[in-house]
Amino acid sequence: MDISNEHIDGGIGASLPPEQIAAWKREHMEMLKKYAPESFTVKHFAAIAVMEKI
Repeated sequence: MDISNEHIDGGIGASLPPEQIAAWKREHMEMLKKYAPESFTVKHFAAIAVMEKI
């Protein structure tokens, strides 16, 4: 898996400087290699609220 893409940050990109994002990516990949199976499905849920000024 290529984690060099700047958009893959687990949702922490808005709150951390680049060097801490890089450290998070390294730690996250180490955790996945240790605990996650070779292949797995990640289920996602998204909710959107469209607000309109009236």
